[in-house]
Amino acid sequence: MRSILPLRRRAALLQLGALASLAGLHAGCAAVAPSPLLEMQLVDRDSGAMLAQYPSQGRRYSPGTPGSRYAIRLRNRTGERVLVVLSVGALFVPLWLGLAGSAKLPVPVENPTWESLGQNPVMVAQWNKLGFADAASAHDMITARYDYSFSWLSLAVMVVVIVGYFVMMIRLSDKEYREVIAEKFSEK
Repeated sequence: MRSILPLRRRAALLQLGALASLAGLHAGCAAVAPSPLLEMQLVDRDSGAMLAQYPSQGRRYSPGTPGSRYAIRLRNRTGERVLVVLSVGALFVPLWLGLAGSAKLPVPVENPTWESLGQNPVMVAQWNKLGFADAASAHDMITARYDYSFSWLSLAVMVVVIVGYFVMMIRLSDKEYREVIAEKFSEK
């Protein structure tokens, strides 16, 4: 039975699934570690100011402004290694190398109106809340179409990164697990 989705879309979904599993692995490993290992701050790249953080339901939120550029600053609060480099690298390096995320192509529309962009009054109200007062300012985001092209090389690299991350986590935690098992179950 043939799938309805073309090969490119299936491949893009496969890549998204691989990224989600990497994020899940990282989140699972981060859930084991106590919270004071890292201090995370969001920085406005234009002004250099730290964004305020507001806790809610076990998470921290920082308000931002549409169109502003932000950076994430992580600070290690211990003298030990923290496994952030690989997960950030696995997600950022494909963007930096142009292997992902760069295929957003806006479709030009002359004299755009909310109606010509296919936006109903509810959508227009949401765009206004985000700070886009007219259709021309939101034109590029509304008409952007993503290219779902696929590269076997990028898929192979992603698989190697995910498997490498998993193997590294097992190897680094193996010694600690052995010590805990020996402490709990060894004869004294």
